[in-house]
Amino acid sequence: MNNRLMALLLSSLLCITCLAACSSGGTDEENTTAVIETGGDYGEIDKYVASLANEASFDGESFTIVGKFGDHCEFEEDTGNLENDALYRRMRELEDTFGIEYKYIMCDGTDYESSPSKEVYAKAQADVMSNSGEYDMIHSNTMVGGQVMLGAGMLQPVEDLPYVDFSRSWWINDIEGQFGIGGHLYFLTGKIVTEHYSDAACVLFNKQIAEEFAITDLYSTVSSGDWTVDRMFETVSVLPDDGSMFRITLGNYEDGLALYFGAGFSIAETDADGNLSIPLSLGNEKTDFIDKVSSFLKDEKLYYVDKRNTGDNPTSAGFSDGEVFLSVSKMGSVSSLRSEDVEFGVIPIPKRDTDQKDYISYATSMGVCSYTVSKVAKDTAKVGLIAEAMAALSEKHLEPAYYDKALKGRGTYDSESREMLDLIYASKKMDYATTYQWGDIWQLIDDSVTSVRDSYTSEYASSSRVANLKIKQLLSKIAADNK
Repeated sequence: MNNRLMALLLSSLLCITCLAACSSGGTDEENTTAVIETGGDYGEIDKYVASLANEASFDGESFTIVGKFGDHCEFEEDTGNLENDALYRRMRELEDTFGIEYKYIMCDGTDYESSPSKEVYAKAQADVMSNSGEYDMIHSNTMVGGQVMLGAGMLQPVEDLPYVDFSRSWWINDIEGQFGIGGHLYFLTGKIVTEHYSDAACVLFNKQIAEEFAITDLYSTVSSGDWTVDRMFETVSVLPDDGSMFRITLGNYEDGLALYFGAGFSIAETDADGNLSIPLSLGNEKTDFIDKVSSFLKDEKLYYVDKRNTGDNPTSAGFSDGEVFLSVSKMGSVSSLRSEDVEFGVIPIPKRDTDQKDYISYATSMGVCSYTVSKVAKDTAKVGLIAEAMAALSEKHLEPAYYDKALKGRGTYDSESREMLDLIYASKKMDYATTYQWGDIWQLIDDSVTSVRDSYTSEYASSSRVANLKIKQLLSKIAADNK
């Protein structure tokens, strides 16, 4: 991976995790607000967790997780920091309900080239090699850490963990379809990880500009199901074309992929028999979509693409400075912008057309995190029971805190965006090709959508062949590990 790509990935990761990080302690005005009631009724969750508690009590046994900072509760008390306090309350309810001692071994990467994921991997690897089974679960970035551990044969499948019910709302939608591979599932993700609330793609719009140009129907357009790519470009067409502002910006890595996946497309596909592969050609529907979007974004005066505006053309676009109307972004950017002077709303990534059922929010590959289970973990019944309870209690404790963080600004509460967040999180999309880093196809598509690359079809054909070889190698490894 070249240095520029790594820099972009690391920059994107820092942006994505800013909402999830809870280690700051938080004494600023933004972090000391009380959680605003989001209308949730948690009685059913309480009953469900109580039913799980009837299955077992662990009399002070430890439940140990090794992981990076995102899910680490730095202060074991209520501090006024929304994220910390939500994690603290989740931890205490787990301990009180199930009689466990909850331990989170936090890896900050200090001794591992400043990479928490490398430290998580090293500790998990040592655990496997010693067969000690010290860790009940492992929390890591899925692309950087999880798929590396899978490739090294360090993980056990989790699809049959006792008590885990993937039909529940706290797990990512279609988790086995999105993350399962070779007939097995290795990654547990959804509301159980704090990064769930920061890795999802979204669109931000400047409310002052919308008012100035009488664009009053964005929320209702989304609610009616009519927020499409064509509608997006039609909406921004009323803005001036004199270079006084950008109509749309794509300032983060993988924002082109957000539009591509938001249109209902995939990179890797599974056929009716469960065979996984990457098609050798994109097909007309995909190329037509890519060409249409990129044709708009080619206009550098009206549409800002960060990857294109580097080197000899280092122009930047400031959403918080009122220079941008729409910004394709990540939910991880939202809370930091709430402390700025700009008034903005949050809406989903547009659909391809009105026939598309759901708004689909791409979860950026550098942001998706998950829990995994080492192949030497000793008590899988305990792991399954606590993992299910932990996910359920995340919906009770974490979701309100992160919604509040995303909706509350300087003395205001963006109640109109509340429904939009539900739509954004309801249908998150991940893809094997980005999770497992099969070739550079994901980069190729991102560049093509954003008009950074023009001739992409021939490159796609060669890259897909390489990627399919990697798929076969991984599937063979999984089959051998599960004999």
